[in-house]
Amino acid sequence: MRTANARIARFTAWANTLAAAHGRDHEVIPADPDGAVTLRLLRRTVAWFINRQPGGRIALGVQYGHLRASLAESYGGRSHVDILQILDLEQALATADTLAAAAERLDNGEGVSGPAATHYIAAAQEFQAAYAGGFASKRQYKALLDNPRLQVFDHPEALLTCNHDPLKALCDPNRGKPGTRPRRTPSQDRCHSSCANISRTDTHIERIQAEVDRIDADITDGLAPLPIRERLQQRQSALKEIIARHQATRIHPDSSEEPQ
Repeated sequence: MRTANARIARFTAWANTLAAAHGRDHEVIPADPDGAVTLRLLRRTVAWFINRQPGGRIALGVQYGHLRASLAESYGGRSHVDILQILDLEQALATADTLAAAAERLDNGEGVSGPAATHYIAAAQEFQAAYAGGFASKRQYKALLDNPRLQVFDHPEALLTCNHDPLKALCDPNRGKPGTRPRRTPSQDRCHSSCANISRTDTHIERIQAEVDRIDADITDGLAPLPIRERLQQRQSALKEIIARHQATRIHPDSSEEPQ
């Protein structure tokens, strides 16, 4: 353990020296106010970033499996139940971050569109009422994971939020079939644009507009081959339709109007 902690300290010093040499002060690793970065803290940091990526729960399980095989028993020799508890905690924290951001967006006056817009608003309001100020206990994060109304997942690559209802999720081909167990989380690599679980806020639309602008620059520079340019134009048209539909149908928390 001491050897690993010393290596982390040497890596931090090396990374900071490299960042300073290239004039990238914003990439310097700051000193931790709680003291030196230990292997335990690094492990949690790695888990935080991995679990918030599409398919992160599986990747995190694989990573912990590798750690268990290579580190000492006091660190890596965890029972299967303990690993699942850690994964559930990271999932709960990620969900809490998403819902806290949702509540902040709505408080700032953002509109919401999509078939699950009212679900998104209700989830943000319920989370704000029940968990304002944060949650920490095992009972609280388990309650968050078990609450079907709060299963909200921000999907940065698809530029949307999934308000996961297993029986409506088009990403799960086995939804509602007899003898099958519905997925607790969406398959973010199989997101379907017609899914009833989708919602978007003004923030998502700003990101979509930025993507439209990037595509426009790629089209107008004349460097892309014709087949690629045509695909970019199709993508751009689809994104513009999403923007127009959002602007025409968005609602706010104080609105009783259902989105179209």
